[in-house]
Amino acid sequence: MREVGRNDHARQLFVRELGDHSPGRGPLVSRGIKWNIAKPTWVEGIRFASKAEAKRYQQLRLLERAGAISGLEVQPCYPLEAVNPLNGEVTPVGVYKADFRYQENGRPVVEDVKGMRTVVYRLKKRIVEGQYGITITEVL
Repeated sequence: MREVGRNDHARQLFVRELGDHSPGRGPLVSRGIKWNIAKPTWVEGIRFASKAEAKRYQQLRLLERAGAISGLEVQPCYPLEAVNPLNGEVTPVGVYKADFRYQENGRPVVEDVKGMRTVVYRLKKRIVEGQYGITITEVL
């Protein structure tokens, strides 16, 4: 079994799965957990991060052709900004890239296909929802 370093990102994932391993209890080792890493998939010349995302795109394209939704966009970007409370200066701090954006019954819908809700994703989602006044729909 491969040892995982204390500051390694994988350690954090193992801790969630196997419980906390405080100092003095020995190195954290994998217990045979299988890592399901999504493989990129191409549909209509567009690269998707996973098969689930590609499948959702195909479903949305069918809905668009049927007239149930309109204006389907793939991987729209939302710039993330921080405002300095002292002088009001706006500083770009990152980008949130959603999976899909479209109109349904005249209302905008932003979707993200998720296999695992990471800490970074949850933080960016909250920032985008607050900054842009939208709700991100998670498709599991």
